[in-house]
Amino acid sequence: MRDDSKYMPLYGYNPLVYDYRKHMRDDIEAWLMKRYSYNDMTDIGFEERVYKILLKEYSVVGSGMSESNSWIAEEKLCHNWALLKEACRYFGVDPNLDDMRECDLIIRQYLLSECLHEVLSGIYEKIEQWSKFAPARFWD
Repeated sequence: MRDDSKYMPLYGYNPLVYDYRKHMRDDIEAWLMKRYSYNDMTDIGFEERVYKILLKEYSVVGSGMSESNSWIAEEKLCHNWALLKEACRYFGVDPNLDDMRECDLIIRQYLLSECLHEVLSGIYEKIEQWSKFAPARFWD
């Protein structure tokens, strides 16, 4: 007999709920690692410059989604209506619930700054730890 209790969500955790923050952090980190060196990331104003670029980046924010991605956007929004409401309140907009891609984009733009900051903070922490052990010429 199958034990269904191990498949039930515990304490509000549901593995089928799309976690925007986690996925965006992963996407941002992958995007950064493809394009920039650790030296680039330590430049003053790097976060602000990258934020402006990422606002238009499809692989992170999803701007320019094709019509076929509407179903995917709708699946991601399931159980994330509170987050959509929070993002709409922040931007002062009313969501167009007929266009799920637009709703998905609103959430991603809302979370971009927070997720980018978290990713860069993690990278800066790693750089600080590595700099203790790596010779100075490694960073040049």
